[in-house]
Amino acid sequence: MMRKSLCVLVLLLGMVVRSGAADFPWYVEYSIPEASGRQTGEPFAPTARVVIEVTNPHDFAVPRAGVIVKRDQLPVTNLYEDWVTPVDPNQPGQASPPSKVIWEQGTVLKGKEENGHYLVYQADDLDKDGLWDELFFQVDMKARETKPIVLYFGANERGLFVHETHAEIGSYGKHLIPWWESESMGWKLWFIDSVDMNGKTFPTLKAYEEDQENVSGHVSPKKYGNDIMWVSATFGAGGICVVENPSDPEHVARPRFSDENTSLVGQRFIGTNVGRGPVFDSRAAYDVVVNGPLRSTVRIYTYNWGTTHGRYECVQDYTAYAKKNYTTCHTTFTKFTPDDNDVAMGVGMRKIMSESSSSHTDSLAISEGKNLDIWDINAIRKPGKKYLIDWEGIAIAVKDSLGSKYHSMKTQDGNHLLYFPVPENRSFDYIMLAGWSKGYQVKSSDEFHQYVKENVAAFNEPMQVKIGQLETIEKK
Repeated sequence: MMRKSLCVLVLLLGMVVRSGAADFPWYVEYSIPEASGRQTGEPFAPTARVVIEVTNPHDFAVPRAGVIVKRDQLPVTNLYEDWVTPVDPNQPGQASPPSKVIWEQGTVLKGKEENGHYLVYQADDLDKDGLWDELFFQVDMKARETKPIVLYFGANERGLFVHETHAEIGSYGKHLIPWWESESMGWKLWFIDSVDMNGKTFPTLKAYEEDQENVSGHVSPKKYGNDIMWVSATFGAGGICVVENPSDPEHVARPRFSDENTSLVGQRFIGTNVGRGPVFDSRAAYDVVVNGPLRSTVRIYTYNWGTTHGRYECVQDYTAYAKKNYTTCHTTFTKFTPDDNDVAMGVGMRKIMSESSSSHTDSLAISEGKNLDIWDINAIRKPGKKYLIDWEGIAIAVKDSLGSKYHSMKTQDGNHLLYFPVPENRSFDYIMLAGWSKGYQVKSSDEFHQYVKENVAAFNEPMQVKIGQLETIEKK
């Protein structure tokens, strides 16, 4: 049964209200009819709304651009997740679903609409206090376009949204690891600080099956896609570090490296257990923050990271986005006590296997390889057996505002490093992008370079959101 909406007078108590000043006809969604034709409930005919304007600040179109609306910036904040419905007022409303679909999926489907079309969305509680913090949805944006979206307030439980992203924590290879994925790319942490990567040959979510069956991504059937990253001692597709001597960026501190030698802390290759154990060396804990239709996030808590020059701990949120070949990471250091204040933070990415070309700016690095063999070197295979990828590209970028520098690392099996002064709040964001020739999108070098250029620009300057005043009408 639907929750009853709060009385509009209660919702609007103390609010500045613009009543009846509508630029768009008010949205209505009808309930799903039963087989007999009888309606199963009252239509959703909201009496309160706010119009927001989403602006693309770039000279290029952004398909399925991510839009974030923070709950505490809305004129109404006392909202359950299903008390807000985003609507594109310029899209035609849908018809009632066919009877066959209703029989298969029930009457919680979205019904016939008038005066706009709903947007798939999710309301995410990022700090786990029981109140959602961000409303997230995606819209196609033309170059320099400003698009109105209407947020309607009121209880409306109808709507079943197919998940295009996924996140989970699972026991895989005898230890817990976090997974997060879109239908085109997937990521996981085999090691606590270096991102591993899976490519998809067609749109699919595969982490659950691979995790459940505990099958190697390097030899898994095509239905899973494939693990297309060898991490080893590198940063993999991306990872963090502290440059304790900025004049020597060739040598950096990472959570899984011991400061006394080059052995890996906590590395779990077959028959190998190096490091001094989790009581004395770096360790990590994992959580799923969001598992939604449009974005999914895992949270990594890194503890007890110590070197002979400092001690560090941090929290990282890795997020996958629907239909995107990239993941972002928000990093916050909760403990940062170096012996010397002249240190830098950094992110790194491996030089891709069989690297054939690379390029960089001060805040971006791109690495490409040709004829890469991704077959598991530890698996039994026929003599000469290979699984070759014609082309693969990876990239990593930090925001231009960090004032980063680039360094080509020869150590730790070869990496591209971006390092920067410690931000005042000890927080920063970075983005990791990928493409491969066997994928269903971003399949060539030229396509990848354009993809990186546009999405890094959008990462630096996301969609702009302007929130209007609350509008109300009398209930009919």
